[in-house]
Amino acid sequence: MNLPRSLTYEYFNTAPLSMPNASMLNMYNLGVHLRKVYGEFLGDLYMSETMKMQTAEYPLSMLSGQLVNAGLWPPAEIQRWSADINWQPISTDYTVAQEDTLLMGIQCPNFVLEMGKVLNMAQVRDRVSDYSSLFDHISRSIGIKVQRPSEVALLYAVLETKADLEQSLPHWAKDIFPDGAMYTVSLLEYDLLWQTSLQKQLNGGTILKEILANSLMYINGRIPKQRKLMMYSGNERNIVGVLKGLNLWSPHIPNEAASVIFELYFDNETESYGMKINYYTGVDGITLSLKMPNCTEICPIKTFLYSIMDLLPQNAERLCNWKKIDLPIIPDNAIYSRSVSHTLKSITFTLLLVITLLVINLY
Repeated sequence: MNLPRSLTYEYFNTAPLSMPNASMLNMYNLGVHLRKVYGEFLGDLYMSETMKMQTAEYPLSMLSGQLVNAGLWPPAEIQRWSADINWQPISTDYTVAQEDTLLMGIQCPNFVLEMGKVLNMAQVRDRVSDYSSLFDHISRSIGIKVQRPSEVALLYAVLETKADLEQSLPHWAKDIFPDGAMYTVSLLEYDLLWQTSLQKQLNGGTILKEILANSLMYINGRIPKQRKLMMYSGNERNIVGVLKGLNLWSPHIPNEAASVIFELYFDNETESYGMKINYYTGVDGITLSLKMPNCTEICPIKTFLYSIMDLLPQNAERLCNWKKIDLPIIPDNAIYSRSVSHTLKSITFTLLLVITLLVINLY
C-alpha cells in the first residue's frame, strides 16, 4: 500500500498528488447543484463583479475551486469562445499559506503550540489512551509510528481514496474502517481541534468573522450590490469548525463537496437583514436547513452576531503569530433594525456565501 511519507496536515496540503476522477466529478457536480438552485438569482452571464472565490495556497484547494466553477458557470452563448468546449476560465484568489488565517488556521504557529498543550491535558491523555491498542495495531501494520488522533484521521482519508478508486483495502483495516475505531478517532480529532478559545477562534472563528464582515460590508454598501456570491474552497476541518461555532455540529465525517451555505436576506416588512444557513451534504446530494439555537430559520443579523461574538478573533494575524497586522472588524450598529421573526413572502434574497469542502481524500 502506498502511504505518504508523513501523516501531517502540512505534508498532505503540499505533497504532489492527483485527484481521482470520481472526486473531480463530485466537485463539478457541486457547481452544477449551485447553478440549479441559485441560477435565477446569479444570472447566466458570468462577470467578475458577480462572484469571488478564495482558495487556499495548495493544489487540491485550487483544483476543487476550478471544478466547482466549471459546473457553476458554463459560458452563456455570448461568452462561448469555442463551439466544442462548454467551459470558460474563472479567476480565483488565494492568500499565501504563511499568511492564511482564514482557511489554514490550524497550521498557525500558535495553534500548533496550543494543540501540543491540549494533547498534554490529563483528560485528553486519558481519552487518547483509550485507543492505544488501535495506534499499536496500525503502527505494526504500516511500519510508521502512529500515536496521535490526527495521524489516524489522515490515514482514514488515505483509505477513503483507495475505496473511491475501487482499490483493495489492506487486510489490517477490515474491522476498523470505514466504521469502527478509525472513524471514532477521526471524530475525536475534530473535538481536539476545538478545545480552547484560541483554537475556536482560528478554527472556525476566522471564517465566521469573514462571513459576518462581508455581510455587514454588503449591507453598508462597501461591497457592491453586483456581488452575489462569495465562495471559499476549504477542507473538512473548516466545515467542522464552522458548524461547531454555530452550535450546529452533529458528529460525522463530511463528504467530498460538502458545503455550508449562508444566505443573506432582507425583510421588506421589518427593513432588517437575516441569515439562513444550509448544509449541503455533498455526494449524497441532500440539503439540510439548519436553525441556530434560540433563533428563527432566518436569523436576524444582530442575533447571529451575538451568537458568534465570542468566537471572532480581534486580530487573527497576531493570534496566529505568522505576522502582526491590525485588521479589526468593528460592526456598525446603524445597520440593525427590529429583531422580529421573518415572513418568507416579504424576504428578498440578497447575497450568497458558500464554504465548500475540497477533495481531501488523497494518498
